[in-house]
Amino acid sequence: MDAKKTYYITFQSETVVFDGNGNKLVSCPTEDEAKEYIEQLENMEAKKNE
Repeated sequence: MDAKKTYYITFQSETVVFDGNGNKLVSCPTEDEAKEYIEQLENMEAKKNE
C-alpha cells in the first residue's frame, strides 16, 4: 500500500481514512487522529524501505 495515496474525509460523526483505491482503512473520532494514523502508515513504509 502506498501511504502517500491515502486520504481522509471528515463527516459529522467521524473521520474516515481511505487508501488510494477508495477502500476504507479506519474510522477515527477526530481529524487529528486520522492524520496521526496516516503519519504512522508513512513511517512504517519508510522503515520498510530502508
